[in-house]
Amino acid sequence: MKECAGKLFGRIGARLKKGAVIGTGAVLIASQVLSVVPAPTAAYAASSETITRGERVNYGGYYMYNSTTSEGTPAICLDPAKRHPLDAMTATAQLPIETDWTKCYTGGGGDQTRIDRTDGMARVLYYGPTGPGFEEAKAKGLWNFNWYDGTPLDYSKMLAIQHIALSALSKSSSQYGMQGTTAAFRNWCYKTILYYNGNINAGTFLANLDKNLPGPAPQSFKNSIYLVNYGTGTQCLITFHNKGKMKLKKRSSNPSISDNNPCYSLEGATYGVYSDSGCTQQVGTLTCNASGDSNEIDIAPGTYYVKETKAGKSYALDEGIHKVNVSGGQTATVNVTDAPQNDPADMLVAKVDAETGKASPLGAGTLAGAEFTVKYYDGFYTQENLPEKATRAWILKTDENGRTSLARVTLDKDKYFISGDSFYTSTNGNITLPIGTVTVQETKAPSGYLLSDNSVHIQQITSNTTTERVTTFVEPSEDAPTVREQVKRGDIAFNKVHGEDMTGLANVPFKITSKTTGESHIAITDANGILTTESSACPHTQNTNGNDAALNADGTLDESKLSIDNGLWFSGSKDAQTAADDAKGALPYDTYTFEELRCASNDSLNLVKFEVTVSRDAYTIDRGTVDDNPIEIGTTATDAADGDHKLLASNQAEIVDTVTYKGLKKGLEYELSGTLMDAETGEALKDVAGKEVTATAKFTPKASSGKQKVKFKFDATLLGGHKAVVFERLYLEGKIQASHEDPEDEDQTVEFLPVKIGTTATDAADGDKAIGVGKAVTIEDEVSYENLATGREYTVTGTLMDSETGEPLKDADGNAVTASTTFEPEKTEGKVKVTFSVDTSTLSNKKLVVFEKLAADGNVIASHEDLTDEGQTVEVVPPEIGTSAADGADGDKEITADGKASIIDAVKYTGLVPGTEYELIGTLMDAETGEALKGADGKEITATAKFTPQSQDGTQDVTFTFDASELGGAKAVVFEKLFVDGTLIGSHEDTTDEGQTVEISPSLKTTAATIQGSKVVKPEDEVAIVDTVHLKGLRPGQSYTLTASINKKADGTQLTLADVKDASTLAGNGIQKGSTGTASGTDLSKALVDVTGTGSFVSIPDGPKLTKNDDGTYTLTMPGATQDAVDIVTKLSGSQVKLEPSDKGDKADGDGTAAGSESNVENSTLGIYEVIANGQVCFTPAVSDLDVDVPMVFKASDVAGQQAVVFESLQRDTDGKEISKETDLEDTDQTIDIEKAPEGKNLDQTGNWILYAAIAAGVAACIAGIVLIHHKHKI
Repeated sequence: MKECAGKLFGRIGARLKKGAVIGTGAVLIASQVLSVVPAPTAAYAASSETITRGERVNYGGYYMYNSTTSEGTPAICLDPAKRHPLDAMTATAQLPIETDWTKCYTGGGGDQTRIDRTDGMARVLYYGPTGPGFEEAKAKGLWNFNWYDGTPLDYSKMLAIQHIALSALSKSSSQYGMQGTTAAFRNWCYKTILYYNGNINAGTFLANLDKNLPGPAPQSFKNSIYLVNYGTGTQCLITFHNKGKMKLKKRSSNPSISDNNPCYSLEGATYGVYSDSGCTQQVGTLTCNASGDSNEIDIAPGTYYVKETKAGKSYALDEGIHKVNVSGGQTATVNVTDAPQNDPADMLVAKVDAETGKASPLGAGTLAGAEFTVKYYDGFYTQENLPEKATRAWILKTDENGRTSLARVTLDKDKYFISGDSFYTSTNGNITLPIGTVTVQETKAPSGYLLSDNSVHIQQITSNTTTERVTTFVEPSEDAPTVREQVKRGDIAFNKVHGEDMTGLANVPFKITSKTTGESHIAITDANGILTTESSACPHTQNTNGNDAALNADGTLDESKLSIDNGLWFSGSKDAQTAADDAKGALPYDTYTFEELRCASNDSLNLVKFEVTVSRDAYTIDRGTVDDNPIEIGTTATDAADGDHKLLASNQAEIVDTVTYKGLKKGLEYELSGTLMDAETGEALKDVAGKEVTATAKFTPKASSGKQKVKFKFDATLLGGHKAVVFERLYLEGKIQASHEDPEDEDQTVEFLPVKIGTTATDAADGDKAIGVGKAVTIEDEVSYENLATGREYTVTGTLMDSETGEPLKDADGNAVTASTTFEPEKTEGKVKVTFSVDTSTLSNKKLVVFEKLAADGNVIASHEDLTDEGQTVEVVPPEIGTSAADGADGDKEITADGKASIIDAVKYTGLVPGTEYELIGTLMDAETGEALKGADGKEITATAKFTPQSQDGTQDVTFTFDASELGGAKAVVFEKLFVDGTLIGSHEDTTDEGQTVEISPSLKTTAATIQGSKVVKPEDEVAIVDTVHLKGLRPGQSYTLTASINKKADGTQLTLADVKDASTLAGNGIQKGSTGTASGTDLSKALVDVTGTGSFVSIPDGPKLTKNDDGTYTLTMPGATQDAVDIVTKLSGSQVKLEPSDKGDKADGDGTAAGSESNVENSTLGIYEVIANGQVCFTPAVSDLDVDVPMVFKASDVAGQQAVVFESLQRDTDGKEISKETDLEDTDQTIDIEKAPEGKNLDQTGNWILYAAIAAGVAACIAGIVLIHHKHKI
């Protein structure tokens, strides 16, 4: 092997602490190799180790040896620069103790190159091919790479890698680990095993170990690492122990029981050592000596499980499994405890009655309080060798069952413990007895019993289980002794006599009863009145208790079955019967009641009752003389409140019955028992709970005569109207002594006043009997009452009934409509109100009756339920409404037919329910047709108003806002309906009601001018003008008449119209809407021609013809039209339609023609039009807005040089009523100026034919039907 310069060791030695060298030149690795290392263990301190050098392992041009320790564990070289120790060479082995190395720097980088060296060395050793974690490391990929030449890794190659990594870490030098290797090998090591360029090369062998792949070495392995050092010139080897040691230390878990007690020993306790948690693979045995120390065994490092297989003497077997980690080179100590066995003594002794053999005392005797001395000895003894002095001793006492034990003392020390030493306790704190010997001895008998058995009972407590608790003292047996006790018995004797003459009363039976057990028997007096229980008078065994047959189950006595020759014997128990014994007293230790029974000998006498206590054994008590006296009682019952015989039916009723008595005995306690009886039925009265009303009073009279009060306090709620008689009985010791039970006795009688109610139901709003229709109508029922108890809480509950059906009124959910009021009356008479809230929206005209019930504490004590009672009845009266409609603008009865019409309908109502929300829904109706009016949008005109009235009567406005432009001339009648929550409850719908009616008048505006459009005319006798009337709000299909008049502006005087003989000649043949479309055929007698382009039309006379020209125009031929007429039309038509005569040379009968486009003619009707007189036109429009020309001829000569104004009146033809007019003298549009007459000219002359021709032409034009009809809207 190549050698390395000595300077390398100087670098390591410089890091050692002072004194860290053990032996000759020993170099130690830092203690951090172990991570957590205990102090050096003596097992390896300065000990020697022998290394066996194995085969040579070559790597990268260098080599190492595969050496092992004496344990066969691989020893890895940490100094490749030094020589390897010779085969079987001995060196010092020492646990590492150096602690100053923390991190290893393997290249001079930064923190990134730092690795925990000591932990890393432990990992390399543990997960290397020589370590126990090798297979785990392989499975997790730590060794998943090839050798530097590409060949797979084998054991030798992995051993070399392990050696290189350990050497590099131990010297903080990557290069040191690769001493003597080739450059190629070193380069591979840098990249694969160690570090590269001073930095951690991710994925290298060491990097993976540092990143917890697979993870840290176990602490037990770290603890087993040690070094083998040969000195300065020889390699230091690192290895680990593969052997550790284990031992066990056992102690008592309850030394207060086991210490210094020869009954206990730890010697021989044995534990098995197992390699699995199920304790099936045993690998060793640990056995304890008397001190609890076990032997020590050698064992491989690892985790083991220790379990006890045999317990020590008188110890419970340790059932636990103890987990132990063993580290190589160290001793693991298992510390365990065993519980000393003990007996909690559930039963130490049981005491029973000697006569019955049961744990039940006789008479008044008791098994409680018997005292027992319990002693414990720490050894196993018999009666013959029992030590004089006990280890510990206690005095215990028995309970009522005659039993005592340590377990009972644990639960109740005061009840069972009297005195003694401190107790032993088990591990759970309960009082107990150790293994050993116990004696039990009774030292005091309980009350009523004799001390019959004071012998010493002895018992050994032994180990009879493997658990801490052993069971020696359980239920009574030979082990827990049963002690029999004899109860004390005695007798009694007395003389029974008459109280007045002291005569002895023979054959008087007495019922003798044990106060403790209730056992009862009959004994009788002899001929001299003597009663004795002694067997010398009559043997107990002679027809024992034969007199008991005389007392029947119902308490009556059959005297024929009584005999002085029947013996008497008390067993002293209800359950157990003991045999009569003439040698003992008849009465066991107890107190007895002697009760005299009624018989022929003591009839009408005061019966006696007394007590006698038997407390001594074999002793007869002489009671002396007992006498009897007669008894009488009488009663007087009154109201406790005022002392009279009448009282309210209250829940706190109180009757005082004063009972007078005589013949009672002083000093004895009597009891009066009273019962209230129904005077009418003779049955017992019952309170509200259904129980009979009774009362008792116990008293002890100070004299034989006196008075005693018996108070009856009860709930008399249901007893109104009843009479009660008090029956009283007097008792002494439960036996009746006297009674007073007379149903006719007025002094014993009281009367309960009857509870009465009456009701009056009204409308809460106004107090009358009529209620409104609404969702929450309030009815108030005033309930009057009599004979109620003040200060008590009552509830009056009302139910609304349908007077017609007699059934309860139901709400929307199907529940009866009820209301209740709880009150406390301040006086016995008064009134209270019950308020109902009811939905009457569907109950119009129904009568509702209020049924009332009065209850106290849930019990009905009075009612008033009469369907025919008018006082209880209210009627649902539907509301009434009336309406008054008016113009919303000025409040009159007429509105204008425009687009923003408003009608306000003031609805007057009566009978509504204040606070309830109602809704009015109104509809405008046509007074003539009875149909609903429709606005310009074609929909019915409606309006609604929701309101909540503050009083029953009032007024609510409903406002209609609508487009009335097409309703001119109509009469609008407002129909109103009243709803509550969607339910109709009232309406007003009368087409003849003027209050509900509003006239809709069309608007009217006029423009007067000549037919040529001039506002100035000549002062002639006949002047023709046309008044164009602009109408809005007409009602299509309604017939109207426009009448024009012309008036002097100066004073409004109406001017004279010219006389037109035949008004029918003014008539046109139809009014047609002119817009777009095509006229069909050539008969255009119904056609209009648009002559202005603004919606004005010319009526075409009869017989016109329309011919389409080649250029697409039309030629209109009007036969018979004069030239003058054609000229006038031509002038009006402008450029839109040009009318020319068919023959321009023929003015009289030439035909006129009109040329225009197809769009000038339309066949959609505006309405029917007819001139019926001079200045008067009748027409039936098809649309709501029209301009109508009214032609008129007037005498202008009357107002020459003045102004005249045209007035128009629009009349509805159906009733002749004027519905609109225009009479404004100041309106310039309606005004015509008349020129002044020329001076010297007489306009009335008829010689001027030229003027007449012009006038004639104008009139002819009118007669020809040249009248303009204007539509409001441009089409």
